[in-house]
Amino acid sequence: MTNKFDVKALRDKVLNSDDIKYDEVHISEWDVDLPVKTLSSSEMKKVMKYQDDNIRMMIFAVLYGCKTQAGESVFDEKDLAKFEADKAFGPIAKVAGKVMELSGFDAESVADAKNN
Repeated sequence: MTNKFDVKALRDKVLNSDDIKYDEVHISEWDVDLPVKTLSSSEMKKVMKYQDDNIRMMIFAVLYGCKTQAGESVFDEKDLAKFEADKAFGPIAKVAGKVMELSGFDAESVADAKNN
């Protein structure tokens, strides 16, 4: 019997593929174009830890998802307090929405994740 799948080749192909997507989003309220990217699985785990706090979850999506293709982060976790205290939620939601969309989470998926 012939094997239908070459599992070693499949494994190597998957593990060596570059599946992170990059884009940018314009935020008129801040007068900026921000680089955004797909969240890695470990970043998504950190974001989803806050699924019971939608606002904090979205801020973490911004903190982890605003990164250039060269790996430069626009924000870091030290910026959380400033976002929570001084920034309007509307622009945060726009950026986070784009990050989550790139990461395979549309609004319906995020709502489903929060409810499970």
